[in-house]
Amino acid sequence: MQPEAPSVPFQSSESRDLCLRLYDEGLIPLGPQRRECDVQAAGIRTRVVSLGPESGPPLLLVHGASASAAVLRNEIAWYAAAGFRVHAPDIPGHAGRSEPRALSLQDDTLGRWLEGVLNGLGITQAHCIGYSLGGLCVLRLAQRDPARIRSAVIAVPGGLSRPQILSALPMLADFIRYRITKDARHREKMALRMCGKGSPPEPYVLEWVTRLIEHLFPDDQRLPVLSAAELSVIPTPMLVCPGEHDPLFDWRATLKRARAMPHATLEVLVGCGHLFDLASLDRFRARSVEFLRSSG
Repeated sequence: MQPEAPSVPFQSSESRDLCLRLYDEGLIPLGPQRRECDVQAAGIRTRVVSLGPESGPPLLLVHGASASAAVLRNEIAWYAAAGFRVHAPDIPGHAGRSEPRALSLQDDTLGRWLEGVLNGLGITQAHCIGYSLGGLCVLRLAQRDPARIRSAVIAVPGGLSRPQILSALPMLADFIRYRITKDARHREKMALRMCGKGSPPEPYVLEWVTRLIEHLFPDDQRLPVLSAAELSVIPTPMLVCPGEHDPLFDWRATLKRARAMPHATLEVLVGCGHLFDLASLDRFRARSVEFLRSSG
């Protein structure tokens, strides 16, 4: 009997089973109030985790590459406690329970997918917060159907600047060392390098990132950069927050491109890398809620 083929993006069936078990365990602290459902979005089965008062304003939380809603567990709980009805979809082809089919990054597929998530949940309009690749998802939705977004926040976002090759090389070297040696120290170093010069992230996130480095194939699609012309027609009130020490996306280049959006508010996350340290996370949460409530 031949072994079961792995599901993309997992490296093996054992990796898939482990990551999905950790996913389920990771959501347990959200309590019995959480809701999990599958919706069809862009023709792909998508898992969505929801929490918060039913009467609260809807908020989409969109995770970054190789992550899942479970990685945002603490964010789901925090924004739900702030009064939002939070909905966190697993991006297909990444580490969650959505169908393991990667979405194209080169066209409006991400926007069509996020639009489908809203349709599947029966939501006409929502606030949005997107992290890294999730930021690109929000930008694509704002391009495709801006009326669906009340206001948005994008943190350390993809889609506004090219990845910094030189600063990413040490992370790549750690990744290769880990693949060759299987020494856990190298995957932990890679995860910590994502913080740039900032402090380490909360332990739960760091543990998840190191696990994902070990068990997932990274999405090798080239990340696009939206043109100034594309951004100039986005009417969405949007808070754009690059990280001062982000080793992946230079904050200066991100802000330069984001200025093309007529209703963008630009704020650098001082002292923050691509992964949020606890101090930056607290500041970002408070500022995000302030912005969403005042502009939406």
